[in-house]
Amino acid sequence: MDRWCLLQLIQVLLITSCFCKDAELDCPDINATVGQPLNLNCTVTCEDCNSIVYKWKKDNKTLKHENSTGQHQFYYPIQHLSMEDNGTYTFWVQLNTDSLTKTFSVILSENKTENIPHLDTYTGDYSHNHKVAVIFVAILFATALAASIGYIYIEK
Repeated sequence: MDRWCLLQLIQVLLITSCFCKDAELDCPDINATVGQPLNLNCTVTCEDCNSIVYKWKKDNKTLKHENSTGQHQFYYPIQHLSMEDNGTYTFWVQLNTDSLTKTFSVILSENKTENIPHLDTYTGDYSHNHKVAVIFVAILFATALAASIGYIYIEK
């Protein structure tokens, strides 16, 4: 029994050293916007190798750890990005011949909505710019109405 285990170990070591010497893992850094969906993606490039297990991590916390079906493309979807998704991610994959790890960044920016009036959900009020625009339109309307009444009055 001990000889059999030793032979198995030697076989595994030979396979590991013979195959997949040029395995590469590509996980690009990503720039994205808060509120949008995102797919993290990593690609394994190698010949004669298959993935067995893979793991997605963020800040050393495991997000997903699953058995693989031998694929070389891996995705992790995030449906609605928030600032908490900003940070450093790590992808790890165990191949039939080696394991690979890659760390990459997700850099998020806020969705810019300047110059668009918005309702302040805390006070239930509109922005200052919106108030000024409403007052301006009201003054124009009142002036036009007064002028038309004056014109009608003068005509009679």
